[in-house]
Amino acid sequence: VCALYKTRTAKYILMGVLLALLSNVTIYALVFAGALAGILVLDYFLYQQKTPKVTLQLAAGILIFIIGAAFSIYQIWPEKDNSFPTPYANNFFEVGRWWQVASKIFTTYAYVPRFEENFWNSTIFYKDPGGILAGGFREWAKQNPSTWFSWVFMPLVVFVSGVIIFLRKPLILLLYTGTTLGLLFIYYYTALLHARYCGYLLITLIFCWWLAGYYPEKKYRSDLLAYFSNLGKKISSPFLTIVLSLSVIGAIVAYSMDIQYKFSASKDAANYIKQNKIDSLPVAGAVDFAVSPLSTYLDKKLYYLQMADSGSFVVWSKKRKDAMNFAESVASIGSFVDNARPRILWVRNDPLEVVSSDDKSVQRVTKAILRGNLKLDLLSFFEAGIVKEEQYFIYLVQKVDPSTIVDSSYITIN
Repeated sequence: VCALYKTRTAKYILMGVLLALLSNVTIYALVFAGALAGILVLDYFLYQQKTPKVTLQLAAGILIFIIGAAFSIYQIWPEKDNSFPTPYANNFFEVGRWWQVASKIFTTYAYVPRFEENFWNSTIFYKDPGGILAGGFREWAKQNPSTWFSWVFMPLVVFVSGVIIFLRKPLILLLYTGTTLGLLFIYYYTALLHARYCGYLLITLIFCWWLAGYYPEKKYRSDLLAYFSNLGKKISSPFLTIVLSLSVIGAIVAYSMDIQYKFSASKDAANYIKQNKIDSLPVAGAVDFAVSPLSTYLDKKLYYLQMADSGSFVVWSKKRKDAMNFAESVASIGSFVDNARPRILWVRNDPLEVVSSDDKSVQRVTKAILRGNLKLDLLSFFEAGIVKEEQYFIYLVQKVDPSTIVDSSYITIN
C-alpha cells in the first residue's frame, strides 16, 4: 500500500484489494487498514482532482476494503463459548493499566530486551509485573522507581515527539495519532502486551514516515505552531535514527541469545520420543498450549487433558478447563487410559510433586502408582530454553495389576 501511494489516484481499486487483504492479517492490521482507508478518502477530498472516473474507482476500492474488513471482523469476533483467559478491562480508565499500556510506546520504539536466556517479551527498562496491573499503581511505582521513567515520562516524550514531527503534515498527523491510539485501546482492553503485538506501534511510525513524503508542509500562522512545526522538522531524522538504532541493538541482543540457547525444548522432546520408538503411543498433554508444539514435530494429534479431547491445537471453548488440580488431571488420564489405551505418554510442562509426610518439603515424583492401577515412570526431562513455559517432563503411564508391582521405589498416590 505504501509503495502504491505515490500513484494512488490510478490505483484505488488495487489498493482497496490490498487493504482488504491487510485487514485479514491480524486485528492490529485491521486498525492499519481502516486508518489508511480513511486517509485515502480524506486525501481525495482535500488534495485530489475529482473526476467521475477517479471517484468511481475510489468508491470501488473502499467498497472492496469494507467487504474485506467485514469478513475480518466476522472471523475475529469471539464465539459465545470463548474461554481465552484474557483479563479484559472492566472500566474505561484504570490508572495502572493505562500507564502499563502507555509504556509500550517507549519500550517498542526502544526495544532492548534483557541480557538473559529468558529474554522473551522482556525489556531492560523495567521488571515485568507478571500480568496486567489493574490497580495499586502508586504502590507498584514505589517498589519499582524506574516505572515512572518508563511508564509515564518516556511514553509521553516519545508520543509528543511523534506528534511534533508530523505536525507539518496534518493528514499524516491524524494517521499517526489515530492509529497509535487505536492500537493502545486494543492493548488496554485485551491486556495483550507481548512484544509481537506491540511491535505494530513501530510499524505505525514507519508507514507514517513513508507516507509523509508525499504531502506538502503546512505553513502555520500561529507562532507557537510554526515553532513546533520547525522543531519537528529538525528532530525528525535524529528521532528515526535513534529509534532504528535501538531496534538494531535489540535485535543483536535477541539474536545473540537465540544463537546461545534453543528457543524451545519441544523439538528435543519430540526427537526423544521418536528415537526411543514410543511415538506410536497415544500422547496426553498439559498445560495444553505449552505441549501443543509436540503435535507438529510428532505429526500427530495430542490428547489435551484440559479439553478432554484430541487435537493439534488448543480450542479455547467453555469445554476447556483453564486450570486443573492434580486429582482432576489423574481422573482425566485414567479416563483416557480406560478407553482402550493401556500404555500412554503423559507430557507435562511442570513436574509431578508430592508434599512430604512432615509437610515441610516437596518431593519430585519419578515412580508412582496412581488411582490404584496406573503405573507411572518418568522417562526424561527437557529443560526450558528461551521460552520458559516450554519445558517437558515425559512420563510413561501403564494400566497394571497392582499386585504385580514389587518395586518398593513406587509410591502410592491416592
